Amino acid sequence: MIFRVRIDPAAERKLRRIDKQLIAEIVRRIHALADNPRPPGCKQLKDSTRGGWRFRVGKYRVLYVIDEDHSEVQVYDIDLRDRVYRRRR
Repeated sequence: MIFRVRIDPAAERKLRRIDKQLIAEIVRRIHALADNPRPPGCKQLKDSTRGGWRFRVGKYRVLYVIDEDHSEVQVYDIDLRDRVYRRRR
């Protein structure tokens, strides 16, 4: 099943501030979510009210939710590890 991948505008703005070499890797991994929304290395967030998932690229974390009913993956945050989890609580 192919999933449609959407990136929230706030996450897209944060993505533009990251080093260009990492941007390419992060974007590649985000696009790969269309084929497999739970790739190896991803983890389900325990304390998330959204029931989200995450994967890491270097020091960065990409947070997203999977909507099985609508075959959609929504990326809602991209940030450094120490900042991305602090806001979730």
